[in-house]
Amino acid sequence: MDGLEDVIRKGEKVLVDLRKAKVFISDAESGLYMYFLGSDLAAAGERHLSLKTAKRHIENAKVDIAEFADALSGLDEDLRREVDAEAFLSFSSWIRETLDTEKMRGRRMRRNKECIEKARVEVETILEKLKAAPAMEE
Repeated sequence: MDGLEDVIRKGEKVLVDLRKAKVFISDAESGLYMYFLGSDLAAAGERHLSLKTAKRHIENAKVDIAEFADALSGLDEDLRREVDAEAFLSFSSWIRETLDTEKMRGRRMRRNKECIEKARVEVETILEKLKAAPAMEE
């Protein structure tokens, strides 16, 4: 069973990977537009590198989300209820299945960015509640 600080740290790790994945997806989208506008092969190489890095961060985020969900389920019952851990457990399964790193192009990149944003909001909301929890107990 993880302590509250460990659970918060795991949630913050999720946010780092989500933010990085979103940045690299945006970079890859920009590189794709440059490539279509007739840019050189360097732009194509940068796009490929951005996509590869985005995929790595997405895969890391999926693992981190699973670990965060497991850590949430180990919290005491009142705190789990306060942060709505059960809803996040369902959400985490959905987000891990929905984030797709295969053939990331156009629509799939946009869909991944939307999923990343939803996950970011969910995790930030839970972290805010977790960080407020010790103050509530005093």
